[in-house]
Amino acid sequence: MAQFIEFSFTIDPLKPFDEILMAELAELSFDSFVETDNGIKAYISLENLDPIAFDKLGVFRNKEVNISHTQKLMPQENWNKKWEENFDPINVDGRCNVRALFHEKLQVEFDIVIQPKMSFGTGHHATTFLMLREILSLKLEGKTVLDLGCGTGVLGILAAQKKASNVKLIDIDSWAVENTKENLVLNEGTIIGQTFVEKGDIANLNKSEKFDVIFANINRNVLLEQMHLYSHHLMDNGLLLLSGVLSEDDALMRAKCDEQGLGLLSAHEHNNWLQYTFKK
Repeated sequence: MAQFIEFSFTIDPLKPFDEILMAELAELSFDSFVETDNGIKAYISLENLDPIAFDKLGVFRNKEVNISHTQKLMPQENWNKKWEENFDPINVDGRCNVRALFHEKLQVEFDIVIQPKMSFGTGHHATTFLMLREILSLKLEGKTVLDLGCGTGVLGILAAQKKASNVKLIDIDSWAVENTKENLVLNEGTIIGQTFVEKGDIANLNKSEKFDVIFANINRNVLLEQMHLYSHHLMDNGLLLLSGVLSEDDALMRAKCDEQGLGLLSAHEHNNWLQYTFKK
């Protein structure tokens, strides 16, 4: 049975360093995060942990913050119980509610039910919240959508609920793929059009595949590395929604997108995180 490590971090001051720490940990394959009163808890499978890379995290060397941590090994069977104990429903502008089966169903326009497991993307993190909010503003009926780094699948599910004709969800993490499949089943009664889930990344796509809209809520380094592929797989006049970028990297990200022929339509910030919408 797979085993996971729980890291409990104490952070002083908490803001904005909790968000910075989560961003750096996500780049090291940490799967999920739970906010606490004085820090965060972060989870990673034992086989994915790189102790050397962990010790070299940039935020640990920042003199403006004090970060301490403890860690413990936990068996996989405890994971779902922990998520259920910590998972609260997320409401986006009174229009979209992300909840688990054990939460009360609200009268909202878009109700997304998920089985909260080991995927990053329940809606609690600022980047997912920002992406959900932006998707709510889009007209997606009849559109083809690609959700990269789908996590729990909430972004793709919302697109499907907004009548996208075809939604492809991709993640490099097997756990995320399986959780997305489960969540699609939970929401199948509200989904319009076809949905497809695959393990992999955009480099695995057929070069001829094009999409009207692409979601990429990942991290700065991956976004910069793959931007040429996002542009390639985006139809002319298509939309690219990006998140996973800290405010300090704003100029860098805008320059990279401009280089690939992507024009900025909007940018939004929440808790030091950015979300962009570009048009090809």
